[in-house]
Amino acid sequence: MNFYGYDENKVYNGSVIEHKPKMVIPKNYTHHVPPEEEGIYLFIGNGWETLTDYPTPVVVNEPKVLTQYEFRSLFTVDEKVLIEDSTVTDTKLRVIMRDLESAEYIDLSKPEVLAGLDYIVSLGILNETRKNEILA
Repeated sequence: MNFYGYDENKVYNGSVIEHKPKMVIPKNYTHHVPPEEEGIYLFIGNGWETLTDYPTPVVVNEPKVLTQYEFRSLFTVDEKVLIEDSTVTDTKLRVIMRDLESAEYIDLSKPEVLAGLDYIVSLGILNETRKNEILA
């Protein structure tokens, strides 16, 4: 018996390794035999599906996780001054900023971080374009 390899998109890559006693199926390999004719074959869990074109790769966005300093560095000095000044009279902003300050790391994909930035936009400290630059 042989094992047949496929890439990160589960497309057969032509790789074949021979089974040895007590061998575990390696990652990205299967014992299902792909078709012999020339073509593009997608591994679907229990066999192969013939494709006309190579599939579009799946893009996985890694979360952007920053230290507090890295996060603060995304803001200009003027933006930081406006935020600091606004926390004196805006309790909601003060709570948002204290939560960020107490975090070990700041994940820019977290809903509470996005909501905090949206709130800063609603105060006019940032605009949507600037918020998107910070998140990029």
